[in-house]
Amino acid sequence: MEVQRIKKLLIIILFFSLLLISYINENEDEHLSKLNEYFGQGYDITRQNGYENNDIIRAYRIVNKSNNSSEFVQIVNSNAYIDDIKIMVIIDEESKKISNIHILQHSETEDYGGYVTEDWFTDRFKNKPINQSLKTVKIISKNPREITAITGATVTSEAVVKGVNLCIQNYGGR
Repeated sequence: MEVQRIKKLLIIILFFSLLLISYINENEDEHLSKLNEYFGQGYDITRQNGYENNDIIRAYRIVNKSNNSSEFVQIVNSNAYIDDIKIMVIIDEESKKISNIHILQHSETEDYGGYVTEDWFTDRFKNKPINQSLKTVKIISKNPREITAITGATVTSEAVVKGVNLCIQNYGGR
């Protein structure tokens, strides 16, 4: 009788292990797909597991095959007003500045927080130096480390800045 229970338990463990492996591989394919979509052909993409943690769910070094320039990409989850926002942060390794950010997923309201996906907001992060953390301001930015929040979506804006700062700290701490 005891042997039967152990067999059933092992089958259940095997089933859930296979399910977990399938989920991990599916998410990896999703992230690589996004990177290939963004960068296109002509780039070597190498996962950087040592940079991954509870917040930074994926990290990659992207090398341009034609000129050997490299960018460091991190995918981060940041807690926002309604739910987590998944952000892709791209750092130019030569200039040590943010090349770009992309909002990969969010559940914020479209009429306020949803504006985080718009270029006019994400462009605020371009060319920001990574030698210091960024700061959210409500009216207008006065220095290079400030990001003006979206009116009516301060919490969502702060979540994006927090996510970018996590990536800056994670990258700079190596």
